[in-house]
Amino acid sequence: MVSPVIPESATARLLLDLAVQRASCEVPFGQRVLVLCEGQVADVAGDDAETTLDAFLVAAGRLDERERIAVVQLAQELDITVEQAVLELALIEPAALLDLRHAQLLERLVRAFAAHDDTLPEPRPIAPSPRGQLFDTCALVLDALARRAALGTAEIVGELRRARFVWQESPLERRAAAWAELGDIPHAISVSTLFPRHPAAAPRIAALVAAGLARLDIAGASAAPGAQSSLPPAVTTKPPHVITSRPLEVANNQASPSLPVEIPSLLPHTGGSTVPMLASDTRGPLDLEPPAWWLPSARFTLDDPIAPMEQQVAFAEASGTPAERAAAWLMLAGGFRLHQRSLLEATRAAREAAAAAADHPGALALAADLCASSGHPELAYPYAMAW
Repeated sequence: MVSPVIPESATARLLLDLAVQRASCEVPFGQRVLVLCEGQVADVAGDDAETTLDAFLVAAGRLDERERIAVVQLAQELDITVEQAVLELALIEPAALLDLRHAQLLERLVRAFAAHDDTLPEPRPIAPSPRGQLFDTCALVLDALARRAALGTAEIVGELRRARFVWQESPLERRAAAWAELGDIPHAISVSTLFPRHPAAAPRIAALVAAGLARLDIAGASAAPGAQSSLPPAVTTKPPHVITSRPLEVANNQASPSLPVEIPSLLPHTGGSTVPMLASDTRGPLDLEPPAWWLPSARFTLDDPIAPMEQQVAFAEASGTPAERAAAWLMLAGGFRLHQRSLLEATRAAREAAAAAADHPGALALAADLCASSGHPELAYPYAMAW
């Protein structure tokens, strides 16, 4: 059986090499152009159809139309970036603006990797002109690869949990280890020991492997469950269902001879003697009567406030209009927030509502709000734009 492998991204390796070289260049791939300034990401430019930063901030609810116009005018007058104009007018806190800009670049980079066939792009040297905030190339590329891995290759890491995670020689090893947030990782460690260290350990491991910063050593994996043991078989002189009792002390202090006592074996036996089968299926392998059920009989059932809402969703999905389906999913989202305090399930229900009726303003607003609250601005942005 051929073990599954995680493909290495030649484009990601190129971007990391350019970061190490502190290069200033443009790298066209995936219908976009990644701009590096002294080894750091300055921009991920796309076609004219892509949303500009000022429109992105309006869609995210961080600027109104009047403020957007003022930002664009100031950027043109002073020949500065939109990001610098926003900071100049003190419309958004620097830390919040940094997070929004990072989310926008990450979304574009993820789409670039998705649209690229991984042929090696040709970098175009440019003069370094640091305008606006620069982002760490290693962290941004690994974030994009981890986002892509969550859709597929992370499952391969789960299948290779018995393999050994081995760092590759790279000047970026320390920065990659800090990005992974998996704690102290020696040069080689079992993959399964890394899973409890972070909820997203699998996609992060897949991203490190795809970037060429680590590898999964299958040859050094421990034996899989059910594999043949290398130890010689144990030698027994008695059938497995026969044991010999210890010598019993009798009244005259004489030791009695060993007494063979037969008991049914819990393991299957293929030797000469056989374990007698029990006539009744209610008795265990040791021929013991099962204990009487001591729990009291059920007096009532616990109410599930979510069950009626789920039934209504099922009914609406079977025969309802798009508006009725959206209303049922919105009610379920509210139930998850009210009764179970589950942001994850509420977000899923809100996204189902938006999918049921793409023109439902309440569904789009709630989906955008919950996606942003759960730490996924890249998912919240399309809902906010449609709203």
